[in-house]
Amino acid sequence: MGTWGHRIFEDDFAVEVRADYLERLSSGAPSEAVTTEMIRTYGVMDTDEEPVFWLSLAAMQFEYGRLDPSVKAQALRVIDSGAAMAAWNGDAKRRAVLEELREQLNGPQRKSKRAATPKIPRLVQGDVFCFPLDDGRLGFGRVLIPERKYGWYAFYLTSSERDGELSVEHIAGSPVAFVVTCNNAGFRDRRWRVIGRLPLESHLTRPILFFHQAAGSPSCLVFDMWDANQDGKEIPASECVGIDRWGAFSPPHVAARLKGLLAGEPDSWRLHSGPESHERR
Repeated sequence: MGTWGHRIFEDDFAVEVRADYLERLSSGAPSEAVTTEMIRTYGVMDTDEEPVFWLSLAAMQFEYGRLDPSVKAQALRVIDSGAAMAAWNGDAKRRAVLEELREQLNGPQRKSKRAATPKIPRLVQGDVFCFPLDDGRLGFGRVLIPERKYGWYAFYLTSSERDGELSVEHIAGSPVAFVVTCNNAGFRDRRWRVIGRLPLESHLTRPILFFHQAAGSPSCLVFDMWDANQDGKEIPASECVGIDRWGAFSPPHVAARLKGLLAGEPDSWRLHSGPESHERR
C-alpha cells in the first residue's frame, strides 16, 4: 500500500477505509452501529495507519452528514498532535489539506444523505479492460484472478490514443509489462472498464513468480501467484534477478508504473542485479 498525493483519499489505506464505510452504510445499518463496527474491525493500528483511519472516517462521515462526535475528536487529535503530518516532513500542501478538513469538522454539519456504493462489475478471468493514463492515452490490462477487494491483473506494454483503436486480440497479443495484485477501486470508480474477454493464453497460465525480501536478509521468499497457498520457497537473493518484487498496488500506482515503462524507464519493481544493488534502492 502507499500514497500518491496530498489529499485525504490519495492513499491506499484511506481508499480501503472509504470503501468499507460506504459498503456498511449502504446496507442500511444505523450510523452509530457502522461507526462502532468500523472501529472494532480496524482495532489496533500502527502509527502510520491510525491517523489515516481517523481522518478518512471523519471525512466520510462529514461528507454524508453523519459525523460522530468521538470520530471528530479523534480526527482533530491526530491533526493537532502532529501525528497526521508525521510522514510528510512538514509538506505545505498536506498541511493545507488537513487545515481544510479541520475547518469542515468544526463548521456547520451537512444534512444526512443516503450512501449508494458503486457496485464492482462482475469480473471474469480473461476480461480485457482499459483505463486512463494521465497523459490522455489509454492503458490496458487483463483479469487473471478476480477477487472482491484485491485481484491479480496483467498489464500490457501498449497504449492507444482513443477508445476502440485497438482490438482485444491485438491487446492480448501485446507484450506483458508486469503482473500485480491491485485493489479494485478502478472498477468501483468506473475508471477501469471491461472491453472484452478472451481465454488466457498459455504464457499467462504458467507460473508467475514474485519475491519478498526482508530488510537485511541474504535470501528471498519466492512464490507463484497461481499457488493458492502461496507458501513460497526461500532462495539466495542472487537468484531473484529478473523476478518482480511483491507489492499490493492501487490504480494510480499501476498507471504510473505503466506510463514509465512505456516511456522506456527502468522498472524499479524488478530486481535487475544482485542483492547489494537491490538493498540500496
